[in-house]
Amino acid sequence: MQDSRDHSILLCLDLERDSARLARFAAEFAAGGRRSVYALYVETRPADARRLEKVKASLLKLVASSLQDAEIAGVDVVAGVAEEAILAYAAARPVDLILLGHRQSAIAGIHVGSTTQALVSLSPIPVLVMPLREN
Repeated sequence: MQDSRDHSILLCLDLERDSARLARFAAEFAAGGRRSVYALYVETRPADARRLEKVKASLLKLVASSLQDAEIAGVDVVAGVAEEAILAYAAARPVDLILLGHRQSAIAGIHVGSTTQALVSLSPIPVLVMPLREN
């Protein structure tokens, strides 16, 4: 059997409601396939170093509370266009699945967000999208 370092999930988080549920799902999914997990947040707005440090602290807290049983391969915050940053991050690591959540758009008729649509269309790596509900 191959080492779990050769098979990893890239968990894309936005730190919004239900991110912890998505992270717990990633932990369970990773355990079943003996995969490690990379957790990634993409800052899409201009941000200074202080903001990025604050986001990283929030991401680390979420990872610590939701991915306790998972093998964590990395936790990172990067800046840029979400789909471009996610694809570049995945290409530089042994990622064999990209996992992200999707919330229903408030705009009638829009069922898949632009980032999700771009990833599904452009990624050479399988993309798993978990529906998230806003309450």
